[in-house]
Amino acid sequence: MMHWIMPVHSPSYRPGARLPSTRLPWKLHPNRIDEAPEAATGESAQTSATPASLPRVLIVEDESVVALDLMLTLRQVGCTVVGHALSGPEAIAEVQRTRPDLVLMDIRLQGEMDGIAAAGIIHTCCGTQIIFLTAFSDEDTLRRVKQVPNLAGFLLKPFSKQQLQAAITAALPRTAPL
Repeated sequence: MMHWIMPVHSPSYRPGARLPSTRLPWKLHPNRIDEAPEAATGESAQTSATPASLPRVLIVEDESVVALDLMLTLRQVGCTVVGHALSGPEAIAEVQRTRPDLVLMDIRLQGEMDGIAAAGIIHTCCGTQIIFLTAFSDEDTLRRVKQVPNLAGFLLKPFSKQQLQAAITAALPRTAPL
């Protein structure tokens, strides 16, 4: 069994100290959780819609624990997670491969390309809608975000399940169920 969070009784824990970034040793894959949704979320799976009719979402987040939490939350609000990417180039490839309805994109990613640059390329090649998720709201970041075509939303971390659901509902066409 893998521990994702440093236990308080850990010898390296100091009160008030910043905890190190927690990374899982494997890349997050949607099918690892989809096998047992009730066990993963503690709730029963939605049965009113078939998986093919649910909005398809790609998660672009370089922190695996955050991506896992997003995946579980998306399932609870009625979305299908089609994939997970850690970097801009990987996100572009995943969008081309999976053709999601929506991309949840972190702005700060692994590698040279950030989420804003990746979003511009995704718009050019696929036209997919993007919701940015970030902890950064400085003037330069906001200026760059405003220039992204197909921007469907912007959520500051931490955000609630209700805020995420509202952003997704606003971003999707009225015909898509959620």
